[in-house]
Amino acid sequence: MKAIRNIMNSIKEKSEIRDFINKWKLIMVNTGVYNENYHTFTMYNIKKIDKGFSFRVYCPTGLNFNDLNKIKETIENCLRCKFEYKMNQFNEYANAEMQFEN
Repeated sequence: MKAIRNIMNSIKEKSEIRDFINKWKLIMVNTGVYNENYHTFTMYNIKKIDKGFSFRVYCPTGLNFNDLNKIKETIENCLRCKFEYKMNQFNEYANAEMQFEN
């Protein structure tokens, strides 16, 4: 029974991550935040945490993290969360967290 419960939890978590990614992509498209090749900020290494998700957000060529900061409030309003990220000075990604109030 424990194995089945673990499988069910894993399926649920993957489904939540997939939904989260789809909502993120929708926000990026609707805010027009993408470069001339239609690349936008992308999430990798997504992990479910206590009240949300932690992940790396990668910045595509032609954009910078100021572009992401401009839509931070939109992200928070659309996802009903607190969005925080910390840029790494010499990397193309930032470590980020989404915290949901439940």
